[in-house]
Amino acid sequence: WFEERLKCQIGDCTRAQKLLLENAAMRSNVKLVFMSRGMDRRRLNTSYYNIKKNLLYWRVEFVFHMFDSLCDLDNCLSKINLGNNNGHSKCSCNTESVVIERVDDATALFDEIDKVVKERGKGNASPLLKQYVGVERKDLNLFMKIEPCSSSRVRFHRIDGSVALQSAISNCNLIEFPTFEVALKAAVKRFPTLIQDVPNVEGDSCGRDVDG
Repeated sequence: WFEERLKCQIGDCTRAQKLLLENAAMRSNVKLVFMSRGMDRRRLNTSYYNIKKNLLYWRVEFVFHMFDSLCDLDNCLSKINLGNNNGHSKCSCNTESVVIERVDDATALFDEIDKVVKERGKGNASPLLKQYVGVERKDLNLFMKIEPCSSSRVRFHRIDGSVALQSAISNCNLIEFPTFEVALKAAVKRFPTLIQDVPNVEGDSCGRDVDG
């Protein structure tokens, strides 16, 4: 019974249960920020901490991108920042959001992405994800938006998809749960990282080398 109470959606959690999740995240060097009750991201958060297994189970969102060669970069980044996953007004770029309700923090991100692409990229289920079928991991790039971040100057952390989720988000700020932007190698420059604004610094604010 007690274990089941811990598996609540955050939007329905008591203060004690929310504190349990927040403390577990803190032990993983993650600063977890909760939104106000009633807001969509708060309501949708299904993350929880399993005491018996000593594992954090996160709701994880992957946003897959397919950029048009003529896209308006500033417009695209603005749409990304606003969380608009319905395409872009000035080009034919598209995104597709895939949510996995519970991913334990010991799971490698590339393993989850492989499952998504295999399941949703086959046949005509998802034309966008079909473009990712057969792409080698070295040609996949993951980014996570830096929080807090100005809406007019969005920047990203470069994420190593080969490591466990816990390591990937360590030393970062999260609003409710992690959202990762997934793009092919050719689109890397479309995701400006903090390091590009700070000369002579070898890593971004998450302590990772932005060149992988």
